[in-house]
Amino acid sequence: MPRQSRAVPVRQRTSIRAALLAASAGISLVHAPVVQAQTEQAEQAPEGGIGDIIVTARKRQETTQDVPVSVVAISAERMQQYDLSNLERVAAQTPSFSIGRTPSGSGATLVLRGIGSNTTSIGLEQSVAVIVDGAYYGQGRTINEGFFDLGRLEILKGPQALFFGKNATAGVVSITTADPGDKLEVIARAGYEFAAKQVYGEAIVSSPLSDTLGIRVAARASKQFDGYYRQLGTTQPYPTIDRTSTVVPGTTTVHTSGPAGDGRAKEAYIRGTINWEPTDTLIAVLKANYGINENNNPAAGSVVYYCPTGALASNPAIACGKRFASSANRTPTDIAASLPYSNADGQTGNQYKSWAVNLGVTWAMDDLTVSSVTNYNWNRNTFQFDGDSVSRAGAPGVFATEDSSWHAFSQEVRAQTNLGGFWDAMVGGYYQSTMRDYDAWTASGGLENSAATPDYRRYLANSKDSETKGTTFAMFGQLTVRPIDQIEIAGGVRYTSESKDSYFLQPYSHPIRVAQGIFLPGVTLRSNQDFEDWSPEATITYKPTSDITIYGAYKTAYKSGGFSNSGIYSPSAGLADFEFDPEKAKGFEAGIKTTLA
Repeated sequence: MPRQSRAVPVRQRTSIRAALLAASAGISLVHAPVVQAQTEQAEQAPEGGIGDIIVTARKRQETTQDVPVSVVAISAERMQQYDLSNLERVAAQTPSFSIGRTPSGSGATLVLRGIGSNTTSIGLEQSVAVIVDGAYYGQGRTINEGFFDLGRLEILKGPQALFFGKNATAGVVSITTADPGDKLEVIARAGYEFAAKQVYGEAIVSSPLSDTLGIRVAARASKQFDGYYRQLGTTQPYPTIDRTSTVVPGTTTVHTSGPAGDGRAKEAYIRGTINWEPTDTLIAVLKANYGINENNNPAAGSVVYYCPTGALASNPAIACGKRFASSANRTPTDIAASLPYSNADGQTGNQYKSWAVNLGVTWAMDDLTVSSVTNYNWNRNTFQFDGDSVSRAGAPGVFATEDSSWHAFSQEVRAQTNLGGFWDAMVGGYYQSTMRDYDAWTASGGLENSAATPDYRRYLANSKDSETKGTTFAMFGQLTVRPIDQIEIAGGVRYTSESKDSYFLQPYSHPIRVAQGIFLPGVTLRSNQDFEDWSPEATITYKPTSDITIYGAYKTAYKSGGFSNSGIYSPSAGLADFEFDPEKAKGFEAGIKTTLA
């Protein structure tokens, strides 16, 4: 963002998003049996008041009134009403929860109660854990997932390590997708958002196949025909000097760089669910999903706004007033032809692809419930953008591309008693294996090297290659006692052991930048990190009546340490500049919940 422009606060941007959502129109077509079921529910519901919403903040079903946690629960009906189909839209509707999207680094920062993570490095994991159907999705680019056709969504505030694991120092967003029901449902929805000229549609088919087997398939697609911010970029010259050494200057070539995209996007998602209940005590739910999300400028949200002089100091030809606008250029076509993962026409863009498989198994006996969640999720993100987000002429131009992928396999097993008397207990274990691959290429400074091999390095200033493999083991348990009917005392702890093995390499740097001491190419930096943590918590709950819950809690949480895969390795840098330590959080909370009013 230009130095003299004013940054747009995340909350302001999300409130703008909410306003844009309000200026939309939609239609919904629902098969008759669903309408009948909804009518019956409406007739049975009491008039007025606040209905009980079932949440799983402690990995068991409780109402928002009973659970001793500060939780915001969003029902499926509300999510449908406001088209809350991604986390950014949810944040726009939720106090103290905000999301800032970034083109590079971690891709986003999720902030809850003012606590979040820096976005500069892809190696940084979020302080707000995202849990989907019981499995952890902790990367910033999770915001690109399509969260639609949901059963419920819960936002838990404060440290939540015991039940949800590492990287929940600020809180948790727990998402439960919809399961098949016991009746045939055929649902079609369509809508149009006027501000972005966006059309979207959803189709859902859910049906029982037998007394024990049900299936649900849901799909969503949307396309914007305009961006949220006007693109002020203009065609600019980008000269390069062919210097094959640090001594002899070469030929100057002037390239042409057109305006960047305006941020318009398109997306498509599909999810399939199979629900199997072979006995009254055993339930298995298998879910698989695939999604793709594309936009024509990942840096479109970096805006110029109300500059003190009325124009950009870096390019006075670009005026900035009291309306948000974006200013950037695409990669010159002849440079884009050689740059890895660059669009042929040089146009900026971002593409996010993901798929996942999740198996949840629950064995619910009279006094004991055993549950298992097995998950594998993968995503790949590629982008091309103007790194300085300013449309201007000359060597200051920065044109970057990136290809990164993420693999994660996890297995969690827990057992929980359901005695309901003086005591209950919960124990469990967790395993996760992850791998991140990261590659990036940057053309900048008007640099050119016709002697560079392979040919794609001709216009590069620097390139990066990095990888991190991680392994996490955890054990956790909780004991709950009820000395009298109105009081419940719970205490538990989670132990986490984690290791991360990483490397970082700059395969190529332009000779000029090497001579200047900015980059150190061809040297592999290796890191082997091990972490351990104990995260205890204790809660006391007092229920004088069924309409009043008074609670107090002490909670702790642990955020993973790691390695900065997207750093810069110079002669003056070392391993300590790439490694970072874990973070810990402690929180005290007290509250009163009541429905008496």
